[in-house]
Amino acid sequence: TTINPSSIAVPPRVLKAFYHSFANAADVKWYTENKRYILRFSQNKMNHFAIYMKGGYRIYHVAYGFESSLPSDIKDLVKSNYSDYSIENSLVLDQDGRIIWMAGIKAPGECMMICVENGRIWEVYRLHNTAISGSVTSMIKKK
Repeated sequence: TTINPSSIAVPPRVLKAFYHSFANAADVKWYTENKRYILRFSQNKMNHFAIYMKGGYRIYHVAYGFESSLPSDIKDLVKSNYSDYSIENSLVLDQDGRIIWMAGIKAPGECMMICVENGRIWEVYRLHNTAISGSVTSMIKKK
């Protein structure tokens, strides 16, 4: 259900908690489901999603972006550990006091998803031989 502020009131505690954390949010769209307040918005060139409880507690927040969305310390850590890779996209997950940054990185023939939390970096997955050569039609004909 989309909340139209003129017809359905978002609880003041939810609004206060949201704007305290995301003062510069734009294009905010509120929804409600199972007594939870779900919203979608943009800020700092990232697409954001968050879920709040009626009392203003944020269950989680996730945002999607690109290399330019990464904080400089996270970007530097990724580039120093994976210097042959380019950063394709980024994601941040904020839940229960934990902030985990994820980055999709790629090099010729390989791509990975990596995570960074509190200065620790780890691989979520690694795919090899990701380059597709030739057209899809020629690949189908070979089989």
